[in-house]
Amino acid sequence: MYLNSDYCYMVHKEHHQDLLREAEQRRLLHLATHDASLQVRIVRRIAAAVKALLHVRRQRSLAVREVTR
Repeated sequence: MYLNSDYCYMVHKEHHQDLLREAEQRRLLHLATHDASLQVRIVRRIAAAVKALLHVRRQRSLAVREVTR
């Protein structure tokens, strides 16, 4: 009976360790996904800001051309 109880404990412990490993893998995957999506949002914001600045620069350049005519 004692050996059976030890075996059950080992199986339970191994199962618990598997669950902990899976939870950690899910956590790391979630963090990696979150970081990647955060980076994408940052890059999109930068691109939008650059686009706006280029638009302003182009408008000013056109205005200067009109004044110099």
